[in-house]
Amino acid sequence: RLQGFPDWAFDRAQAVNSNSQLYKQAGNSVTVNVIEAIARRLER
Repeated sequence: RLQGFPDWAFDRAQAVNSNSQLYKQAGNSVTVNVIEAIARRLER
C-alpha cells in the first residue's frame, strides 16, 4: 500500500491529520520494502 504502510495505519493517521499533513508525511517517509532490498544487496 502507500509507502509500504498497511491500510489500517493510513486510516489511523487520516483520522487525526489534515490532508496536507498526510502528503508531507508520505513525502518524507521511506519505503521500507525498497530500503530492505537495497540493504540485502549491499550485504553481499
